[in-house]
Amino acid sequence: NPQDSAKESFQTFWSQDYLTKKGWQQEIAWFDSRIAPLFAANYYRKIGENSEFQDNFWLLDLPFIAIFAIEFLGRTYLISRRHPSVTWRAAMLWRWYDIFLLIPAWRLLRILPVTIRIHQAKMPDLQPIRQQISRGFVANFAQELTEVVVIQLINQMQQSIATGDLAKQLFQSQQQRYLDINNINEIEAIASRLVQVTVYKVLPQLQPDLEALLRYNIELFLKQSPLYQGFQQVPGIGSLPAKLAEQLVAELSKLATNGPQNAYEAFKTASEDPAGVQLSNQLVQHFGQALGTELQREQTLQEIQLLLGDFLEEFKINYIQRLSEEDFEKILEQAKQLQQIAPR
Repeated sequence: NPQDSAKESFQTFWSQDYLTKKGWQQEIAWFDSRIAPLFAANYYRKIGENSEFQDNFWLLDLPFIAIFAIEFLGRTYLISRRHPSVTWRAAMLWRWYDIFLLIPAWRLLRILPVTIRIHQAKMPDLQPIRQQISRGFVANFAQELTEVVVIQLINQMQQSIATGDLAKQLFQSQQQRYLDINNINEIEAIASRLVQVTVYKVLPQLQPDLEALLRYNIELFLKQSPLYQGFQQVPGIGSLPAKLAEQLVAELSKLATNGPQNAYEAFKTASEDPAGVQLSNQLVQHFGQALGTELQREQTLQEIQLLLGDFLEEFKINYIQRLSEEDFEKILEQAKQLQQIAPR
């Protein structure tokens, strides 16, 4: 019956024509006194012992918590079976984020396990978002971490140098048993390689500079010599001292460059037979002992320690300055490009 319809009555009562015809103040007063209390009585919530409204959401959430608990225990059991050395407690910690699904008070944190499961199912794939977040975190954290590690390492080296612990370890290592992992004396190998590079590569490149330095000093000596000035006055032999000086410069420069090469070849040939090996080892041992003894003298050791400490301090300052100027975003981009190029 349209006349008894509540919807029709509601629309008629709140129409502009009806309120104008009957008087809106009188009708609103009637609504507040007769209808509004019925609305208030029709809706209510129970109040618990703590004077708060009762929350029965847990009744709706309880079946889902039971499902999550069964699934959590099942995954824990599978992990412990696949990895016998993993305890149940450790297996539970493998999927720690699922614990939020079991605690109703932390239901807002359920977004974390839901997001992880969505990422694992790739619906959608959240890997690009994760990489971007990781890059932002690494870019902000890597610089500070690198600075702390490098500064701590340099400070430890400076402390070892200042206290003399480094010198003690270096000079006493010959008297202590040393663990060798490859049957190679690395110090002797490095020294031999440095000698080879110096003799065959560096000295030949320095020959023009040596000739220029020798020529300058010889000419300076001859100009100050009265005998040279007297030779210049004699006709026919005035240029003889200059030619002799030039020949002397050439011979001395060859001696400075070729002499070490010939000496190294002779030493290398002599060290191939047992007697030569014994003599070379004896030479290296005595050289190390003599060098260590001289370096341990108080004045020399203090000077070296001071220089090394200043060098490390300068290195630390310059390294941190260069590190602060580095663009870690660019470094991370280069790392990403290398990962894409490298075969998987």
